[in-house]
Amino acid sequence: MIRPGEAGWWSGGMSRRRLLGGVAAALPTVARGLAARGPEQPLAATLEDLSGRGGLPALAAVAFRGRRVLEVAVSGRRVRTAPEVPVTRDDRFHVGSITKSMTAVLAARLVEAGRLRWDSTLGEVLAGWPLHRRVRPVTMWQLLRHRSGLRRDIPDGLYEKLRLSDLAPVEQRRELARVMLAGPPARDPETAYEYSNAGYTMAGLMLETVAGRPWEELITRELFEPLGMKSAGFGAPAKDPEKVDQPWGHRSDGTPVRPGPQSDNVPAIGPAGTVHLSLPDLTRYAQWHLGGAAPRPALITGDSLARLHGVGRPDDYYGGWIRAARPWAGGQAITHTGSNTLFFAVVWLAPARDFGVLAACNQGGEAAEKACDAACAHLIGRHG
Repeated sequence: MIRPGEAGWWSGGMSRRRLLGGVAAALPTVARGLAARGPEQPLAATLEDLSGRGGLPALAAVAFRGRRVLEVAVSGRRVRTAPEVPVTRDDRFHVGSITKSMTAVLAARLVEAGRLRWDSTLGEVLAGWPLHRRVRPVTMWQLLRHRSGLRRDIPDGLYEKLRLSDLAPVEQRRELARVMLAGPPARDPETAYEYSNAGYTMAGLMLETVAGRPWEELITRELFEPLGMKSAGFGAPAKDPEKVDQPWGHRSDGTPVRPGPQSDNVPAIGPAGTVHLSLPDLTRYAQWHLGGAAPRPALITGDSLARLHGVGRPDDYYGGWIRAARPWAGGQAITHTGSNTLFFAVVWLAPARDFGVLAACNQGGEAAEKACDAACAHLIGRHG
């Protein structure tokens, strides 16, 4: 079970540590520690080394330049206790808070369609709701930048209430909003960076309120389908506890979690981090973000994409991405991680070099994070 109070139960995210450090800062050290053959070692062998040393069930990684995949490999099995079922390149991984950048793209779509403004407020969109006076001025852009002042996560009691409920995801979000927005925020908007899954959930509620459709339906229609991300879905990748047809999530100690209510966070927080998808589709989504001034397909304008990436802005958090200067990126890179504590994934993009890497693991915790970072570092050393 993903219990409230466990570190990271909320579906992962980006701390100040990763904003200032992370894979690129540690690249020379990590790359030296991979194996005797160093950067020349093929990716498959590197992943096998890393997953073995970390005791991980499976590990996957990709490097790409523009629309061309430079190298891709997977290693391990879908479930630690089922060695006869290897993981495949088309298997689906839960990507946790990487979902946030998807929600931000959806917001840009609705802004450009005139359904919303970047400075639309909770008070405007949720007019008639019993909102606390201090949350009424919170804007969509503040929610997407973690500058809303809302608390990081759902209160434990409410989280468990939602887990036990049979409400549809949109109704769960409404119940969450009725409780969380009736009281004051943790701090005033714009006073500090405060990573908030609750904030992105409220952003999703704003989007589905103005569009009149659930966030899950909107993100499928407005993002997954245009990009051909046919594998994208919500919750744990595996649905049948009697089958091993997709990777199962594993706790940080390596214990597999059977598909079911305990295999992901509550559906309410979908806009903050419940998407799963295949390695090719995650790559396709990451490649789209390298489109710069002319993203193809043109889901949003280059100006909107630049806003989400923080182009021309200092290192900080923008629309679902952290912008951070890295020498290997030829300037500023953008990055994000995601985890529901049972999976871990990370994406690094270098727009100036039209280059990116990503990695995913079907286990949560520090060992998975380190292995994914090391896999990305290895690919940067080979192709960056």
